[in-house]
Amino acid sequence: MHSRIPFRFLLVACLAALTAHASTPSASSLPLPTLSVSCVGSSTFTFTPGLKNEPRDITHTANVDLPNCVLLPSLQRTTAAAPTKTQLFPGLTCTDLLKPFARTEATFSWGDGGTSKVVLSQTRVEAQGASTVLVGVGSVTEGKYKGAVAVRTLTYVNEDVTQGCLSEQGLTQTSGPATLTLTLPQ
Repeated sequence: MHSRIPFRFLLVACLAALTAHASTPSASSLPLPTLSVSCVGSSTFTFTPGLKNEPRDITHTANVDLPNCVLLPSLQRTTAAAPTKTQLFPGLTCTDLLKPFARTEATFSWGDGGTSKVVLSQTRVEAQGASTVLVGVGSVTEGKYKGAVAVRTLTYVNEDVTQGCLSEQGLTQTSGPATLTLTLPQ
């Protein structure tokens, strides 16, 4: 037994399907999601000899360890780390920690492979008077994620710095939370 479907019904159903398909954007017309990487971890600064309020020639090393990074939109997880080479700073004092750095470079090694050279201009921001947050803004100039806008924050507790600077040996180390965010333009 065959049932007959009226032609008018078939025509309306086909037109409705075509209209629905035409109004659905194709994959190529949808905006691409912005690729970003967001990392959380810690940083450690070491000063030899210890920083004091009087000028001293200081060697400085820093290590940024970011064990918790998430790539968006995929939600893939990875890690990043940026140890720096030892650098000599002549005549450095504790008050120099309160000044913004003009430019800094760091090379981040990624747990899922590759490196990113990040060049930042850095400014100092107070957070409720108890902490100092160094915010660096710049870009990835080489390697993985080249061209991404980079924002790095390093935080330390002011009281720890003050007590260290006033101690007999001076401030030899400070550490605190660190973040890194990379955003690739569309």
